[in-house]
Order: sequence, then C-alpha cells, then structure tokens
Amino acid sequence: MRRKRRRTVLKSKALYLFLRVLLVPFTLFLLVLPSCLREGFVSLAALLFFFVNAPDRRLSRFNIRLSFGKDAPHMPINRIVRNSFIKLILSLMETFLAPSSKEKILRNVDAGEAFLRIKDALSQGKGVILITAHFGNPGLLCYVVATLCESYCLARYQRVFQPLMDRHRRERRVVTVLEKKTSYAELLSILGQNKILLVTLDRALRRKGIYVRFLGVPAHTPYFAVDLARISGAPIFVGFLIKSEKRYRLLLNGPFYVPSESGEFESRVSFTQKISDIIGDAIRSHPDEWFWGYRRWRTDLGIDRYPEYTAKNYPNLWNPYLSFDRD
Repeated sequence: MRRKRRRTVLKSKALYLFLRVLLVPFTLFLLVLPSCLREGFVSLAALLFFFVNAPDRRLSRFNIRLSFGKDAPHMPINRIVRNSFIKLILSLMETFLAPSSKEKILRNVDAGEAFLRIKDALSQGKGVILITAHFGNPGLLCYVVATLCESYCLARYQRVFQPLMDRHRRERRVVTVLEKKTSYAELLSILGQNKILLVTLDRALRRKGIYVRFLGVPAHTPYFAVDLARISGAPIFVGFLIKSEKRYRLLLNGPFYVPSESGEFESRVSFTQKISDIIGDAIRSHPDEWFWGYRRWRTDLGIDRYPEYTAKNYPNLWNPYLSFDRD
C-alpha cells in the first residue's frame, strides 16, 4: 500500500499565499538595501528556512549519500546542504530582482564566448535547445539567454505565483510554455521560428522517458529534447549560470547534433545519457550549487517507454525512497 506523504514546507499552499501578500513590501524593502546588506539579509532568511525545513534537510542528506556512495562519508554533507539552501534562496531573489534592461542584465555576467557559440547555432535558422538544471541560477540564465533573442522556457505550472511569473518573464523577453499543455508540434514550431527553447532535465517528471544513470544511480529521464533535436535539426546545448564572487559565468557545453538518420531508440539512449553525464559532472564539481531536496531517483512517477531495456540494464532497479521516512 502506498504511504501518504506529508506536504513539505516548499509545497504548502498557505506558505505561497502568505509570501504573495508580503511580496510587494518585501520587494521594496530589498530594493532600498545596499547589495551587501541585501545578500546578508536574504542569507539569514535562507538559514531560517534551512533550520525549519527539517524534511527537505533530511532528504538532501539522503540524496547525497545515495549518489556519492562510498565517497559520502568523506564529504562535508551538512555544509553542502546548508549552502545549497542559501544559494537557492539567493538565486530566487536575484532572479526576481533582475532588471528588464538587456544591458543591466549582462552587466555582471561573463558570457562572451558562450554567446558566440549560440549565435553561430542560431545563424543556421533551426533554433536552439538549451538544457539546464536546477543548478546555479537557472532563472537568471533564462533572462541572460533571452538578451540574444526571444526565448521560450518550458516550465511546470506553479500554484498561486504562475500569473506573476508569466508577467515577470514576458518583461524580460521570455515566454512561459507549460509542459503539460504543450505538444511536440508546438515545440517544433518554436524551433522553426529560430527561437531558443530552454528546458530543465534534472527532476523526476510524469513524462515518457528512459532510465539512464544520473550521478551513478539509475534515474528516469524524459527524452523529448533529444526527439526535438533529431526531428528539427536544432543543436542541443547544456548550460549553467554559476556565480563566482560577484559575477556570473555562463558555462556552456555543445553544440550537440542528433543525426536525423539515427534510430529513435539509439538516439534517445545515447544523448539522454550524454546530457545526464554533463549535468552530473557539474554537480560533482559544485555539489552545493544543486538543490538536493527533491526525489530525483523515484521510480513511481515517470512513464518507462522501454521496460525491457530497463530490466536488462538495471535488473536491481528499485525506488530508494520506499525505505526513507520523511516524517
């Protein structure tokens, strides 16, 4: 029998409603603060969030031990988890307070060489698929990339805040595309207009996918981005926006081209694994830049398109969270 899980702080509708009421005065308060005091204040708020959110704190530690295995005992797990909470809240603040002007958005971002590669890919007229993760600052990454051309962000529906997020993104040349309401044809149409499509692929989603290794552990991963690249001819980039001291740096991998003549199954397996490896390597290099408080390796959510392949390659596949008690 499936155990009913308690909602965490992050999924509390009451919290979202409370935050929305406080949003305007809190935003004005942050804007009048000097940047150093602003970051200090938000870091303290993030620490408070870290201490009161015991379920996600425990889950984060569990995920680190699961993915790093024998290396986990030698890692500063508590520090990684604490820093990931702080950086998550800081990235949300910086995304929300991001200016609408292109020049101001790029003022503290080093993206010259990465931009040249994206521009070169766009010159082919087939659009660009930019895959990222909840790593570094993915929200601000959307706005940075949108300074090149209008971009489309494939996102999940957010309760309470969706209208606000849509408006905030539109003001910065980013169009929200809700993943559950968008077909392959609509996504191919976006690429056909030579636009940038931004996708995050580091969460367990209720979509068709295939099992590949992510941080060494089998994880169900959607393959739709690979399909789009194979059908449209658009190149795939994997990118992250990482903060170093007071400036952001755009780390870009690619372009990767999925041959149109390649088999559907073969391309899905090889390129989905390649993308997962790139994201995993980035997380291993900077573990505190990724928020660990999600059930990434759950096996009861995604739709396995190739169960025979899964049984053959991952005969001992199991849901690690069945033995994990978050309560």
